[in-house]
Amino acid sequence: GLFLGVTGGAAATGLLAACSGDISGTNGDRRDPKITLDALRTEYSAKIGLSVFDHSRQKEFDDHGDTESYEASVVKVPIALSVMRQAAEHGGKIDDDQRELIRRSVEQSDNEATAELFSSLADNPSDTISSSQNDREALSANAINLTYTRLGVQYTRSAKTWGDNTTCSADQVQVARGLVDGVDWVHPDDMAYLRSLMSPEDESQGWGVGAMKNGRAGNKQVRTVEVKNGWLPNDDGTWNITSMGAVFTDDAAYSVAVVSVGFESFEEGQKIANQAVKTYFDAL
Repeated sequence: GLFLGVTGGAAATGLLAACSGDISGTNGDRRDPKITLDALRTEYSAKIGLSVFDHSRQKEFDDHGDTESYEASVVKVPIALSVMRQAAEHGGKIDDDQRELIRRSVEQSDNEATAELFSSLADNPSDTISSSQNDREALSANAINLTYTRLGVQYTRSAKTWGDNTTCSADQVQVARGLVDGVDWVHPDDMAYLRSLMSPEDESQGWGVGAMKNGRAGNKQVRTVEVKNGWLPNDDGTWNITSMGAVFTDDAAYSVAVVSVGFESFEEGQKIANQAVKTYFDAL
């Protein structure tokens, strides 16, 4: 039922051509995720980017990883990492107030807590652009951008605000990789705390990467999922749908990001984000 809605001889021919490449190999009976993703793009007239990094095999998967959509709430993870980075630079960990704000921001997707964290980033003198710079929003954005640079994020940058900057799955998978591998500029306890907040228990996080909870990665059972989702409507009523996080089996870890735009409803976008992520894991 994956190719529902794709009609015409061209689609069928393309499918045969692509599938015929590896008949003898172990993956001969498994569909190339890129074919399924193209079918979804066609069916829903949407742009979809999917990026995955397989940590155990050091292998990257990237399909339209430069597709742009708004960060929306997924930016709450880099904001938390920026607060933690500043704490580490001052020789320690985040304090109880910061822990609570990050909990509300990441676990509950609370925008007020996020705004407070974003504003607090301007208070760190080591992140200042220049001593004459007193524009707090610019200072906060600069702090996030320093974090992006450290994560190896190529394209995504904050411009005085949070959430309404564009991102892509190739960048979001870099953020996820930082979470999974750890970074030397955030205290390990703080990183563990942030990851503990990214469980798909909350309904708002149960789709996209969160849809892999209790799922399967190839023939292996998924044990744990970490996820942060974001969504934002455009002025024309279509939706931006973004999901990033990590999927773990007993012996493998995958950093995953899907960035998509153009859906007629939030629900449709959620459903396709689920399918896009599962497309990769079904083909393992």
